[in-house]
Amino acid sequence: MGDSGSPHSSAPPPTTGGRPQPRLDTRNLGSLPPNDHARHTQKHDLGPKWHKEYSEIDIFSGRVLIIDFVKQDDCKVGMRKVAAQEIYDLEHLRRVYANQERNDEAVLRVFHVQNAEWATNYLLRKFNIDNRDDLVGTNFGRYVRHKRPERRGGKPFLSGKTWKVQYDPWRGISKTSFGLDYFKQYRCHEPMERKARARHEQDYSLKMMELNCFDENDNPKYGYDVYVQRVSCYIQHKQTSIEVPTNPDIKNPYIIEPAKTDSAKNRLKNEYIPRLNTLDNGNAILIFDNSHNNSIEDTLIGARGVWESRWRRLPFFLAFESRDLVATDEQLAFQCSRIILEDIFKALVLEWDAFLDLAMDHVSILEDKIYEEPADETKAPELWLNSSIWLKVEKLLFIHIDIIKEMRPRLRELDDDLDTDDTWLDSIPGDYDRLSTLVEEDLVKPTKTLISLLYQSVSIRDSRHSIQLGVSMWRLSWITFIFLPLTFIVGFFGMNVDTFADNPSIKWYFISCVPFMLCVLAAWYVVKHIIARQRQTPYQRGIYENFFHEMATENPSLWSRMGPREYVRPDGHIARLKWHLVKRWSAPEKTILASPKSDDEGVDSLGAVSKLKRYFICRWTAQIGKRFKWRSSSSRDRSEARKEMEAGEDEADKENKQEGNASGTDGHGGAVTGNDNAGEQSPEETQPKA
Repeated sequence: MGDSGSPHSSAPPPTTGGRPQPRLDTRNLGSLPPNDHARHTQKHDLGPKWHKEYSEIDIFSGRVLIIDFVKQDDCKVGMRKVAAQEIYDLEHLRRVYANQERNDEAVLRVFHVQNAEWATNYLLRKFNIDNRDDLVGTNFGRYVRHKRPERRGGKPFLSGKTWKVQYDPWRGISKTSFGLDYFKQYRCHEPMERKARARHEQDYSLKMMELNCFDENDNPKYGYDVYVQRVSCYIQHKQTSIEVPTNPDIKNPYIIEPAKTDSAKNRLKNEYIPRLNTLDNGNAILIFDNSHNNSIEDTLIGARGVWESRWRRLPFFLAFESRDLVATDEQLAFQCSRIILEDIFKALVLEWDAFLDLAMDHVSILEDKIYEEPADETKAPELWLNSSIWLKVEKLLFIHIDIIKEMRPRLRELDDDLDTDDTWLDSIPGDYDRLSTLVEEDLVKPTKTLISLLYQSVSIRDSRHSIQLGVSMWRLSWITFIFLPLTFIVGFFGMNVDTFADNPSIKWYFISCVPFMLCVLAAWYVVKHIIARQRQTPYQRGIYENFFHEMATENPSLWSRMGPREYVRPDGHIARLKWHLVKRWSAPEKTILASPKSDDEGVDSLGAVSKLKRYFICRWTAQIGKRFKWRSSSSRDRSEARKEMEAGEDEADKENKQEGNASGTDGHGGAVTGNDNAGEQSPEETQPKA
């Protein structure tokens, strides 16, 4: 057949008894680095031989590989035969169906269509895929004709689709199909090597993303362009039992009824109605595989690659695995179909692995750039772009997972007439679970971490600038606070009024400035401290409670939880003055018993004056307790003081009980009360010796 290969290329016969022959393990099947192999120089040591030299093939003109699995009756030897043929034009494809003997002996026929529009249109009609009648046709044909992915807003729109199982009783077949998009990476050319884009080269406007990689010196560079490609698959199963519908309401779509009107005649002229004897009604798998650059080397299933070589020897592998030949033709068609469909998804898994390896390097390079300068916000657009791309990658992976979940029950429904326990696509879900984990852990999460790091670094930098600006404004405010009153005095003396008609001396300016500044400082102090002191928060009250507790613990004879004891009478005028100030500054109604007048629960400092007061209280209390004697008052004064103190303590105990156990005040209260009771002795007992 001209460029075609040998029509009947058989596999070697099985070995009996001796050393088992090695078989091809699909778990380690990998693809070459993308676009690293030389054009027209492929050499495959493993696998069956091909009739035509690879250097004679135009890899941009399209190709169809037909693999026929021959029936048992037509095999003159024990091992089943497989016939493979490469076709490069429509004429040779038509000759295949002109050979009726070959068509009858095929139990399963596989078509691998690579970038061949001429073959796509012919096969769609040969299998009646795009029939307008919904009873026997689907819209899968329209999907296949769109080789490129859909575009929305000028960008590729990732998609995937499955078609439910349909029965055609007149042809005696059941069919289903699926199609999906996937990523394919191409090594970018050096700027000096780029030439004018030819007919077969990729269109750079359809690029999905760019990936960086490491060169020979481990330096980052722009290495790969990633495009979206499409693969579609049509599965047809020949039913063992045929039941033609007898309902008169269901019309046979393959019978042309005579037209009764002129419009019907015109419609019949323009409408294609196939004939049953011209259609392919056997077991078949059609793989429509397209590449972005129209090369048969860059499709999902590469030309003359390990997958096609494996398919040409499937009966041998099946016999080797089961240690016996396949019993029936139906079982052979089922087993081969199951393996071929699994190989298609395994090829997708390998493409995912190759893409993820490059994407991980890209993320690693991005991490190095971000960690060098975390606060460089110029890298934010690149981070956002990568985050958007990884979300699309994750979405496409979920589309593939959904397609697998939908196809498994549909494939079981497709061959429901066969009595078999084997299932479809058993090992594929586990591979996609692994890919899903890789995408989440190696692409999505690291990019989110980088975005968070960038925003945190920028926030820290902005906070530092805000603090510096606040300090500058604080200095400016103090400068304004000092010079604004002086400026007011200057303006006052500069008025053109009769009071200053005699031009008074400059000394009056300084004489006026000093008291005026003192008045301004006094007003500032009143506003900041005296008025603000009336506004007490629970935080301030807690500070005083802790302070009183420490003083009562260190000086139990002078202090209680409610403040200084009333019956203490130090000797000496200076000591009395100090004790008076201590009691005044520590009055319970101004400290621990003061009710907050605001709902503000925030932290509010007590100010420098309060800290100074607490310092003097601690210092003077220690001095009074060590150096001075306190004078005992009369028994009446002592009894009144004790009653007042006990009443204050009872009131404090009630308030502590109402606050509850959450603050832990009751526990401290018991300890402080014990100290107070220990310290509440008669003045004669607590009076120190001279």
